[in-house]
Amino acid sequence: MTMHLRMIDCGDDLDAEARKQQEREQAVVQRLLASHDAIRRELEFIEGGSRTVTTTRDPELAALLRVHVPELHRRLRESAHLRDRDPLYCTLFEQREHIVVRVEERPDGVVVEEVSEDPDLADRLREHARQVDTFIQAARNVAGELTQAVEAAVTGPVGRVA
Repeated sequence: MTMHLRMIDCGDDLDAEARKQQEREQAVVQRLLASHDAIRRELEFIEGGSRTVTTTRDPELAALLRVHVPELHRRLRESAHLRDRDPLYCTLFEQREHIVVRVEERPDGVVVEEVSEDPDLADRLREHARQVDTFIQAARNVAGELTQAVEAAVTGPVGRVA
């Protein structure tokens, strides 16, 4: 069973090329979510924002992380909005010129620092980091529930269809 969570919400006004790019990005997100058990994410609040270290022992997943994370930050720089209906994301995009993002690519994943000298914006960056962690945990919980449901269905008593 495949889990499909829609994370990228760009509305319905995409041209054909933008739609293809969105589909490529969604495919990467789906692969990362499906492989959640193989990925470790550590969140730390630092002066002015947050620092995350996202790693895996799987070289293919590490390569996907090194594609996915810079792509999200490219969207921020270019104001290619994500989740237009989310007030937090709208604030981050509106204030993007006051956000400094540092992405360090590593063989096993990425290290990301998102900071701002504006204390209120720094709080919003921390809130965003918490939201991402919550989203990832929710995806893990859903995947675990689906696995349990499938296992129960497979190992449970087989009924007779009339």
